[in-house]
Amino acid sequence: MSKWTLVIASLFLLACGPGRTTAETQPVPAGWDASQRDPQAVELADKMLAALGGAAAWDAVKQLRFDLDIESNGKVVGRFNHSWDRWNGRHRYESTSMKSVEAVERGEKSEVEKGVAMYRLFERERGVAQWDGKNVPSDQRPKMIEEAFNRWKTDAYLLSLPFKVKDPGVNLKYDGEVPSDEFCPEGCEVIEMTFAEGVGSDTYRLNIGKDDAMPKLVELIRAEGKSAYTFGKWTTVGGLKFATERDNIGARKGGSPETLTFSNLEIGEPDDMLYIPRVR
Repeated sequence: MSKWTLVIASLFLLACGPGRTTAETQPVPAGWDASQRDPQAVELADKMLAALGGAAAWDAVKQLRFDLDIESNGKVVGRFNHSWDRWNGRHRYESTSMKSVEAVERGEKSEVEKGVAMYRLFERERGVAQWDGKNVPSDQRPKMIEEAFNRWKTDAYLLSLPFKVKDPGVNLKYDGEVPSDEFCPEGCEVIEMTFAEGVGSDTYRLNIGKDDAMPKLVELIRAEGKSAYTFGKWTTVGGLKFATERDNIGARKGGSPETLTFSNLEIGEPDDMLYIPRVR
């Protein structure tokens, strides 16, 4: 198969389909039924969404792009770039090799190496994976695409979590109030998020300020343990408010501070060229 045949095949696999009017989501479950949710939790979720710019504004987001740096003990240990075509269910993921960054800083290399994956979020058996600008062997492609998908689930979810309280398959429960503390100066109310079978297995507890209805803290309960992140350094993009800094409370209290910093947030129309591989 020639290089151009591969390119044409990739274009066919990754190009967007017919015009859509809503974002593409996981195929099941079909929808979100407020009548099956805790009404007190739904009311609090609506207040939070209004404070963040409104559910309608989030529903209209077609493409979200952002960069993420993960810093541990004052050193950047992870650098990732995400382009998320919500409308057509596509994802472009770039992972910077931190070893190559260090090598460039030492003068041992002239270029930083990156891994890139481009694929459909809900059809991951197809897609393209590259390392340093070249397609990886076919037996390595599924692993890179799955790595990209797992990072999307973690990174995009942490960034956009407050907007996803009414996603298909999300169950909401009002879980009471917490008193004033360093994270909730005026006190918080808590929404517990769980998921339908096949959608997710984690539990999220969103602590929402009683004074301004803004999310202050999220607690994550997973099979491997618990963690909690603050919401800090708010910025407005496309009329929506995003917290661009997350402080890992458990890591900080354990003496190994970890900070997640989101930057270069962009909202716009899907850019097909981001999801089409360049073969060299």
